[in-house]
Amino acid sequence: MGINLNQLIWQKENQERLVYYFYKAGKFMGENYIKLRLNLAINKFSNNEKSGSLIRISTPIQMSDTQEASKILLDFTQELYPYLIKYL
Repeated sequence: MGINLNQLIWQKENQERLVYYFYKAGKFMGENYIKLRLNLAINKFSNNEKSGSLIRISTPIQMSDTQEASKILLDFTQELYPYLIKYL
């Protein structure tokens, strides 16, 4: 699997969350919003799939351990990947 992901750390009061997100439209899957829009336009004219998706996954960061949170999200994304390809 090779998906380029966007990453952000969301913080509210005493809680931090690690968030990964990316886009999917047709065969395109990646972090670039402009490429998503371009693929949506191409798909519109070629009568292919006309929808696009934003996929966002997140997990709490426990005891400031961003590496562990990242591992959790990457493991989950690897499990999710076949379903993204099949159903989105």
